[in-house]
Order: sequence, then C-alpha cells, then structure tokens
Amino acid sequence: MCSSVAAVKAALPNNKKRIQNNLRFFLTVFLTGLFFIFFFKKNDATQVLCLIEDVSRTKLGSIAVLSLFSAAILVPLEFRWILKAVGPSISFGEAMFIRMAAAPLKGVFPLKAGEFFVCGYLKWKRSVPVTQSLQTIMISMFLAAVVLLMIILTGLMFNGNAAALKGAAVLTVMAGTLVLAVRFLKQHGTNNRVRGFLERLTAVARFFRSEKRKILKILGLAILIELIEVIIFFSLARTLAIDIPFAKALFAVPAIMFITNLPFTLFGLGTRELAVLYFFSGNASNEALLSCGLLYSLVCYLLPAIAGLLPLPFFLKALMSRNPEGGGLR
Repeated sequence: MCSSVAAVKAALPNNKKRIQNNLRFFLTVFLTGLFFIFFFKKNDATQVLCLIEDVSRTKLGSIAVLSLFSAAILVPLEFRWILKAVGPSISFGEAMFIRMAAAPLKGVFPLKAGEFFVCGYLKWKRSVPVTQSLQTIMISMFLAAVVLLMIILTGLMFNGNAAALKGAAVLTVMAGTLVLAVRFLKQHGTNNRVRGFLERLTAVARFFRSEKRKILKILGLAILIELIEVIIFFSLARTLAIDIPFAKALFAVPAIMFITNLPFTLFGLGTRELAVLYFFSGNASNEALLSCGLLYSLVCYLLPAIAGLLPLPFFLKALMSRNPEGGGLR
C-alpha cells in the first residue's frame, strides 16, 4: 500500500508537467487562431486570398527554392562548422538530416525549445555530450542575434526619421529583453539549471576568444543566411507590387525575425504578420501587407518545416532507440 502511494506521489510531478505542457500548447494554438480571426475580421479576407492567388507561380517557386537552399544547405553547413569548431564532427548529410528534422519541432515548441531534440539525438546517436551540443546551439543563436543587430543598424543608417523611430523601438525591446535576462540570471544564480546555463555561456565566451578565425568564417555564413531571408521578403513584396525600399527591409525584416521568436504562437504565425503591418504600414494596404506576411511565413518557415516532416519520423525513431551507432563520430 505504501509503495503504491509512493508511486502515485512520484508520478504527480510528471503528470503536472505534462498537463502544463499540454495547456501551453493549446494556448499557443488558441493565440495563433485568435490572431488570424483578428486579421481577417479587420481586413478583407477575399482580397488577401486574391492577392496571394495572383502571385506569379514562377517567381514564388524561385523564392521557395532559395528558402529551401538556405534551410537545407546553408543552415546545416553552419551547424556542422560550429559543432566541428566546438569539438565533435559529423558528416554534412547527417547535419542536414538533423537540421531539417528539427525544423518542424522548432516551430511547434516556443523559444526554439525543439533544439533540445537535437541535443538528445547527438547524445544518444553520436555520443556528443549535451554541454557541447548546447554550446553549439547557443553559439548559433548568439551569432544570429549579432548578425540581425548588425543588419538592423546598417538599415537604420540609410533610413529616415520615421524608420529610425521604429528601429529604435525594436532595439529598446531587444535591450530590455537582455536586461531582464541578466536580472533573472543574477536572482537565480544559485539554481542548478541557471548555474549550468552560465557555465555554458562562459564556455561560449571562451570559444569566441580562442577561435577567432573559425568564428569569422561561420559569421560570414550566418550573415549570408540572414540576408537571404531579407532578400526573400523583399522579393515577395516586389512580387505583390509593394514598393518597399531595400534599405527599409534591411532593418525591418531582422526586427520581424526577432519578434517571430516570441513564444506566443505556432511558427511565429500572427506575430510575424502583425510586425509586417507595423513596420510597412505606409507602403501598402493592410491586405497587401497581410498577403506578403502570409507568403513570407509560408516560404521561410512553413515550407522548411513541411520538408522537415520527411526525415522527422526517422529522426524521432533514432532518438527513441537510444542506441549509439558504431564507429562514434564521423
């Protein structure tokens, strides 16, 4: 009897956590739907759909190919380079398999928490310590943040006062987020998880100091990846006959990408379109901008996630088997 009670008590935290995760997921789905109900209630849904339908399939296909090239080639290449710089090495094919399979998971789980599946895969299949895989992911995210900030500042240099004000607002939010993060770390410095995070952050800082040549090569690739997304958005806008100066896209699109990472909706849907409406409100009608935002979400986020569904079952199967393959790291 006592053992049964103990078993029930032991299971309660897991059940509570599972319930919390389910509630969080359903809330995310609900908010995503709420955003779109709001958009289509305030704007002409028929016009939005007509604008999307009238887009040149050839141009849209070319833009989609560019997006898939970035997601399937450049992003895995960056991941492989960073992982190799940290220590272990994997083949490009395996890096592509991991990154593509992780794409749908990153969209479903907020704050890119789907990356933890990558850590699990590398641990069980390639015997890569979790600390090293987490360090790889943190380096990638840090580089992306630095590159986005660089592009935003570059874009602001070539824009007028109105654009500068919006850019300043975004930079303020980014700075505020950083301040809150630092305060959180200071207040919870004794927590084991936070201490572990700080240790990994310190390791990342050491990596940047000691691997300057490698970082420059990886940074160049990171800049290319982020610029491609700016070019994709700019091309989609042009396809919809929206007149947006490239300099404005340079600062606005990275800001939109930053906002997309807020853990409110699935794949950033809704928040991304809202940001597009905010930054480009003076360049076109709401319907045209909403069409552009939806196509942007489709091409840059949903399309790679859909492509990632192909390797995802094999990825999850490999993850659940937890049997390291012979030969160690390749």
